[in-house]
Amino acid sequence: MPATVYLNDIVDALEMQFDESCSFLDRDTGQMETVSQVLLREAEESGDDEEPDLPTWQKREWEIAKRIVSTGHFQKLPTKFEVHEWAIMQDVSRSVESDRIREDLLHRHYSMRLLGLQTCCGASWLKSRELPQRIPRS
Repeated sequence: MPATVYLNDIVDALEMQFDESCSFLDRDTGQMETVSQVLLREAEESGDDEEPDLPTWQKREWEIAKRIVSTGHFQKLPTKFEVHEWAIMQDVSRSVESDRIREDLLHRHYSMRLLGLQTCCGASWLKSRELPQRIPRS
């Protein structure tokens, strides 16, 4: 039976990434694991019996890094640089079957982008049927 994976766990892992780390989904357990790129490189370059001299707090991460590079049980999550919110919004908008709703979503997507907004206003944006008519000047 496949492991249960919770969307909130994936979102948390994506939000908690640092530039020098990578997050992975363990397909066997459904758990998210984050390891440093340095340890991943060392695990790739080391032999099976080699273990670097690490502090106690890093030994678990080393074991995970070795499992990541030696098994096919892990799926790498995208980095924050690989997640393109605007493209995701556009893909979702285009996937809607209703022509009217699809066109409305695409119009809002492009209008928001033209307005220079960086984030969608969430559920309240979806409930409102009009975009702001004026942009306040700072």
